[in-house]
Amino acid sequence: AGMGLFHSELTVEGPAALAPELPFPEVPKNCPRNPDGRPAYYRDVAVFAWPKEDGRKIIPAASIIDLTGKLDSSGRIAWAVPAGAWTIFRSIMANTGHQLEVPSPNSGGPMVDFLNPGATVFHFQYIVDRLESKIGKLGDSALKYLEVDSMELGEETAWTGRVLEEFVKRHRYDPFRYLPVLKGWTVESEDVSRRFLHDWRKTISDLFIESHYRTGSELLNDHGLQLCAEAGGPGAPGAPVAPTPACMPAD
Repeated sequence: AGMGLFHSELTVEGPAALAPELPFPEVPKNCPRNPDGRPAYYRDVAVFAWPKEDGRKIIPAASIIDLTGKLDSSGRIAWAVPAGAWTIFRSIMANTGHQLEVPSPNSGGPMVDFLNPGATVFHFQYIVDRLESKIGKLGDSALKYLEVDSMELGEETAWTGRVLEEFVKRHRYDPFRYLPVLKGWTVESEDVSRRFLHDWRKTISDLFIESHYRTGSELLNDHGLQLCAEAGGPGAPGAPVAPTPACMPAD
């Protein structure tokens, strides 16, 4: 299912021998959950702390303390809080629970992780296998196209397990300490944060193209089909651009 990045924030006062238990980030209501109410699947991504300054949303990058490795299974960090007020920022990766917007009677369910090529292969291969079980080899049939309709996603879906590594490959710097920018904070300066957001959205757009459209097209081409997609771009998810139909021919 599609993944998102969700966060919580806590203000603490030091000095204190141990930081308090961190609040668990709120996730969408449709997120699949365990009996305890937590997401059925989640992974902690980052825990940061920085000095709190009233009225300021700009965080000097050098002041960010990485506490990710100090978080235990109970949600507490083994950190002696220094003197003063501190903001603690916790982020997790979890299923969004985002459902197919306009399903046919038998196609309802959560959106796939479009940024994960493995999820795309699983999704399209399942459809191909079902079709071939009914009509035989698709390359010998009258069916020539598989159409995916109306990509309607928001930026809350723009996450996958390998996104940080993919960002580094493309932009040659580590995005880790800039993650608060995705949640409304400014790191270092407005200009630096704006440039990071540009790089981030470009990474997400590239992953959509490579992991979903290109991967899906290549799999279908191998079965004698073309992929016709009504994409919600060009651009990152949530970009205010009218949908553009695009058929991707076989090579």
